[in-house]
Amino acid sequence: MSEQEKKDGRKKLFELSEREKSGALYIMGVVILIFSIVFLASLTHLVLHP
Repeated sequence: MSEQEKKDGRKKLFELSEREKSGALYIMGVVILIFSIVFLASLTHLVLHP
């Protein structure tokens, strides 16, 4: 445990490397993109078929 963690009195559950962080951000971006496409498609469906 590092000096900073001892000083703060807390321990991280897990640590990610920079490469893992960028991969997680990429995956989250893709998931948000898919959900936004589905949401917008449902909105246009409601507008076009009242």
